[in-house]
Amino acid sequence: MVAEAEAPPGNVCPVCRSDSGCPHLLLVLDIESQDAIDGALLEELHHLEATFADLFAEVAARQAICGHGLVRETTRAYFMGYGEIAGTKQLHAELGRDYVREYLIDILDCAPNISRSKLEDTDNCGEYIWSETPDEAVALVRNRLQELQRLIELPEKNSEWIPQVLEGY
Repeated sequence: MVAEAEAPPGNVCPVCRSDSGCPHLLLVLDIESQDAIDGALLEELHHLEATFADLFAEVAARQAICGHGLVRETTRAYFMGYGEIAGTKQLHAELGRDYVREYLIDILDCAPNISRSKLEDTDNCGEYIWSETPDEAVALVRNRLQELQRLIELPEKNSEWIPQVLEGY
């Protein structure tokens, strides 16, 4: 009798014990590149990236920063010259920190019943994020996306946008 090969421990769902096609899988990140490669939140991550791009465009147009916590830190870093290099589409190293991914992980840290595991072998190197209640985690991310969109659409003189002065930077 031939023993079945066991799936590597990092990619086995802690909820249903499945190693493929699991409904509980929220995100798989390639540890080395931090690229998202699988999971229910892939589409939301792309929306988040596009929304942050829109937010940065508003920061540049309004010469103001906005938000709270990581969003405020991100818009401030962008405003202070850590955003796009003038006249190019290249980003400064500070934004290489990947605020978007950090923001998503911060949201997931607030979601209920999150599990994480890492798989590090010669062929694969990934971080797996699971949830017993994936719909709640996805809803939380979508809610935060709506909040970012609300910030983007605020009127020019709204007090949540704090004008900045470039002199001295």
